[in-house]
Amino acid sequence: MSVISMKKKDRKGAETALVPASSTRKGEHGAPVAMSASPRARLLPPEVGAARRKRSVRNRAWAGVVVVLLIVLAASGGSFFYAGSATAKLLAAQAESQTLNAKLAGFGDVKAAQGRIATLTAAQAVGGAADVDWASYIAQLKANLPAGVSLANVTITSAGISDALVSTDVASTVAPTATIAFSAKSAKLPVLPDWIDGLSKLPGYITAVPRSVSSEDSGYTATVEMVIGPDALSHRYLAKPKGASK
Repeated sequence: MSVISMKKKDRKGAETALVPASSTRKGEHGAPVAMSASPRARLLPPEVGAARRKRSVRNRAWAGVVVVLLIVLAASGGSFFYAGSATAKLLAAQAESQTLNAKLAGFGDVKAAQGRIATLTAAQAVGGAADVDWASYIAQLKANLPAGVSLANVTITSAGISDALVSTDVASTVAPTATIAFSAKSAKLPVLPDWIDGLSKLPGYITAVPRSVSSEDSGYTATVEMVIGPDALSHRYLAKPKGASK
């Protein structure tokens, strides 16, 4: 069977090829085989197809631009949102800080009083660094004198905060805290080594030196000079550690 080619002119005079309803091809041994096909006609000029393809490409390009623009706007909106949230938190923290500062300003007098107390406590600790509980110490001195001996008078010379008491009759590496010069009366001749032996039991004892012995109608009066060291200090003005018993 032969293939028939047909052409048709459209309104504008362009020729359009018509595809036949059926066509043949040679099969085995050269025998023709009939094939059926639906008729198709290309009625539009090639320029229209090209324009459509260009318009499709242009539309896809604009769609891509729109998608990119939307992504950029979304990212910008997110950054603005987080920036605004951080700014709000910062402003809230600043407002809270100002509120706390205003409240603390109301306690200015209390803080000033606490500062004065701390200063006085420190000054007391420094001033009392060489403090000795003299009432208790003199009572112990009396108790350590031999029987029948009584104190007549006592003169105490304490070391200052920065000045150490130096006695030319005392050779010791311990810094003296105070010197006690006392007179004691006894009905019989005093045995001064026994006196000094009793004085050596006092806290902070460094040394004791007899100065004089005089005889009177009522008995004898002996004068002794004793030097005591840091172990005699009371430490009652020092700040105690937290948790220590009072």
